Amino acid sequence: MNGFIQSTITTPLTLASNSSAIAFQHDRRTRSTQGCDGWLCHGEGSPVYKLVKAGNYKTTLTMSVFSETAGTIAIGLYEDGTLIPETVRTVTLAAGYLGNIAIDHISKVCCKANTSLTIASVPTVVNPSTGATVTTLTPTITSAVLNISRL
Repeated sequence: MNGFIQSTITTPLTLASNSSAIAFQHDRRTRSTQGCDGWLCHGEGSPVYKLVKAGNYKTTLTMSVFSETAGTIAIGLYEDGTLIPETVRTVTLAAGYLGNIAIDHISKVCCKANTSLTIASVPTVVNPSTGATVTTLTPTITSAVLNISRL
């Protein structure tokens, strides 16, 4: 492994809307993610993780979410502002209950290129049983761990 960043949320965070990017509260990282020679440009508290070196990168996320209202919460990984459809994870909650979401994804950055990754709430999803579009809830994130590592 060629270094990592681990970003966490340890204090409950209510997003502004059901389409908000998630700014993690704390970062822990190896030296390979810092400075001009590193593979990552990221400021603590920013929702954007810019991968600036060619390579394969593994993104993993575990998150506990809550809503006072019954309904569906959806979280996904965005690359350069575009949702990666296979990363969308949903959980349907009863009012006042917690749910868990996990994402694993490998991204490839080509030579002479870069990409930005962001975790965000997804505003609508399709119910696979009915085909109906479901508007998601604005989540409160009670805890989360995001890891990005260069493979």
